[in-house]
Amino acid sequence: MAIPLHCALPFYRDKVTKRSTLFHHYTIRPLGDSQFAIQRSHHPKRDVFTLLDSPVPSEVYAAAVEGDYEPTGYFLDRVIIVKVIDDRLWRFSSAEKPYKLEAFTKTSRQEILLAPDRLSYLLAQHFGIAEEKVAAALSHVV
Repeated sequence: MAIPLHCALPFYRDKVTKRSTLFHHYTIRPLGDSQFAIQRSHHPKRDVFTLLDSPVPSEVYAAAVEGDYEPTGYFLDRVIIVKVIDDRLWRFSSAEKPYKLEAFTKTSRQEILLAPDRLSYLLAQHFGIAEEKVAAALSHVV
């Protein structure tokens, strides 16, 4: 699942740090052993992820990324697009039916239903992505 972070986050091994954005207030908590808990406000799921800050050899990283796009990998089971447009967070997930665009502010949520037969065109227009790229991604999951 895509989890956008809306600012650069500093990590310190010995203290909690906080950063605010238009959408969330982020908290970075050191957990010891080069691990950090990343949390956000204004969201039903406060815990974003745990960052493991340890070096990964380039060849191991490359193999993991390539493996993510294999049938047993983490990707290509859904298409998720997230973008901030005019101070609103817009999101699409092909895993959620009926297809829709969701728009979020700190205090509101809006849904716009999308016609399945025009999905790649509508997403391309809204997010400013080439339609052929959107269609190619959707062809794996829709």
